[in-house]
Amino acid sequence: MQSIMSTVSGDGDQLLTARQVRARYGDICEMTLFRWVHDGRLGFPRPRYINQRRYWRLSELVAWEQTRGAHRADREQKDNAPPAAPEEKGFDLVDRIYGVLPRDLSDEQIAERHRLAQAVKLLRECGYESLDGGRTWVRR
Repeated sequence: MQSIMSTVSGDGDQLLTARQVRARYGDICEMTLFRWVHDGRLGFPRPRYINQRRYWRLSELVAWEQTRGAHRADREQKDNAPPAAPEEKGFDLVDRIYGVLPRDLSDEQIAERHRLAQAVKLLRECGYESLDGGRTWVRR
């Protein structure tokens, strides 16, 4: 078993190596850690470089975990909300275009139905409406 030494920064905060950070989050792979660092939406702490090695402050990781916990609670609350009406998801128009029931569709057609419904929802959110059943869109 390999021992991992802890490093302490000048201000007394513990520094974790990339291996320790990856182990802290369930042995994630190096690519996942790279993506977290470079995804601005996640707000994952940036590493400090010492002798070309990456170190993260433990206090920053704990703070990030606490903010993620708040986001997770918000997401769970949204997940427990009643399902949106078909019009809000865009499926109403897509099903009218297809003219068939979803249970009669193949897997590829279901995937296409979901992509189209997302497009319809986005168009509606951007202030467009369909005048002819989804073939032509105009701004309201």
